[in-house]
Amino acid sequence: MKYFCKESYEGVEFYGKWEEPKDKNGYFNFINASKEEVDEAVSNGTGVLFESREELKQKLQYWFYRRDAYPSIESQMDTLFNKGEDAWRLEIQTIKNRFPKPDIITS
Repeated sequence: MKYFCKESYEGVEFYGKWEEPKDKNGYFNFINASKEEVDEAVSNGTGVLFESREELKQKLQYWFYRRDAYPSIESQMDTLFNKGEDAWRLEIQTIKNRFPKPDIITS
């Protein structure tokens, strides 16, 4: 799923899209998008358009909270090996419950 927003500045509309940061130190990546790209993604169901960058950021904030709360892959592997899949699932589900995905986010 792609996430877009529409904004205007001095009467000129422009579009942007969110790009997932590549590492934990990444910031809220926002890059330009064309109206055609946005229209196509929204019409074929692979994109969601928000009315502003702030709304987009608020809806995706859960992702940052989860990202920072998840244990490292190494720690997750240790949990799987030493405590089993049920313990690992409980650990991950606790984080997902603490930072739920908004209804508007579908993937």
